[in-house]
Amino acid sequence: MPDGRRLLRRGAEELRAGAQAVLHRVGAHRAAWRLGLADEVDFWDRYLGTGGLDWPEEFADRVDPQRELTGPVADLVRDVPYDPVRVLDVGSGPLSAFAGAVPGRAVELVAVDPLADRYAALCARHGVPTHVRPTVARVEALTDVLPLAQFDVVVARNALDHSDDPVRGVTEMLAVTRPGGWLYLEHAEREGQNRRYRGLHHWDLWAEDGRPLVGHGSAGTDLAALDGVAMTHTEVDEAGWVRVWLQRAG
Repeated sequence: MPDGRRLLRRGAEELRAGAQAVLHRVGAHRAAWRLGLADEVDFWDRYLGTGGLDWPEEFADRVDPQRELTGPVADLVRDVPYDPVRVLDVGSGPLSAFAGAVPGRAVELVAVDPLADRYAALCARHGVPTHVRPTVARVEALTDVLPLAQFDVVVARNALDHSDDPVRGVTEMLAVTRPGGWLYLEHAEREGQNRRYRGLHHWDLWAEDGRPLVGHGSAGTDLAALDGVAMTHTEVDEAGWVRVWLQRAG
């Protein structure tokens, strides 16, 4: 990007960040969220256009239709005692991080994102293939577009901090999870605070005494205490990633 365009983009980001800080101070979180949408679209435009920005290996992995899914989500899929296993990726971005195969299992992946239409246009512009095209949906209103209790595994990775109302979002994700199924959250610890609540990074996820908390600033809601949660497990690794497993009651 030419220096002039880069300076203009940074200037626009600073203006939006200043306006967002004011909106957060007066409790207008949704207005701040709307203002941050442009930053998110700009990030993915550069990510897709450059083949991953600083993460080319991750980009190559996401566009590989033959890749094998590993990690906690793959483990949850293996634990489901039947096929097909229905997985929902909430806030997937243009390229789901979970569009991979689990050997020996049949997986049906659905991806949703409030900016799905914009991401489809970006992928088309940059010639990036999408093996699972996301559907437009906000986490706070999943049940408006998805059936209740239909998914065996629901996952949100680096997405809950981007939402308008994260507690409502978790409640909605639990609502579309089948009884006995799992909601898995994976986020950088206190990402909103680390990013000074800029762009769409409006909320923090952290753990206290093994309990998963989400909030803005010092105030947090205990996700393990929400209605419909039967079992929970929370880990924070040395790299600062918070991983939360919430099993739906029933």
